[in-house]
Amino acid sequence: MLDVDGVLNILGGAADPAGLPTVPGSNGRPLPIQMISDEVLDVLEAVVQRPGIWLGWLTTWGATVAHLEKIMGGRLSGGFVVSERPSGYYAPIDWKLRGAMQLIEKHPKARVAWADDDAFAMGNFPAGGLVMAPRPELGLTLGQAQRIEAHLRSTSDPLGGSVMAEPTDDELRPLLLRLAPIAEKHGWPERDVIYWLRSPTTYFADDRRPVDHLDEPDEIVRIAAEDWGVIW
Repeated sequence: MLDVDGVLNILGGAADPAGLPTVPGSNGRPLPIQMISDEVLDVLEAVVQRPGIWLGWLTTWGATVAHLEKIMGGRLSGGFVVSERPSGYYAPIDWKLRGAMQLIEKHPKARVAWADDDAFAMGNFPAGGLVMAPRPELGLTLGQAQRIEAHLRSTSDPLGGSVMAEPTDDELRPLLLRLAPIAEKHGWPERDVIYWLRSPTTYFADDRRPVDHLDEPDEIVRIAAEDWGVIW
């Protein structure tokens, strides 16, 4: 599980913001991104490309983490949102820990690695889990990325049980066509729609992802129309 700010996006670094790449911020203005090194990204990409590895995003960015794909050179694309940011006041690490624990409870045999700059005091994290708390002004270092790789190296299926079969692009295309008018209405690009489809949601009774309910396309369309219209 990965956070963005303070982990992939260095905060308060020495780089001149005027020379950094940008992505659209929540207010519509360009947001400068000081990405960690390509060397570290390459290690993480090699990890998530291994069979049986799931990449979970646990970040205030939510599905908009897709905006970083170009800056990361296509690395760490895909994945799913572990838990959406709650509305109103919240303590970031408390919300994230709840989301992480809920995922782990569903997969008790999981071998988990979590990187978050706020995770410096994680006494309640399950034994055997790896928690990395990078310094936000440095982001995730090569040594920390290599520790994540080593922690997950000893299993081909860190979440236990069978590996979920991801739908192909051809299988998703009919659903994407049905969702397109809703996405256009709410200003969602297709990449954000795909992230939403691959992220767990409480709109389903089993809290699983829309892509795990492809046999219920009408229900997915109904939920999308309701969910995407919510204003936080």
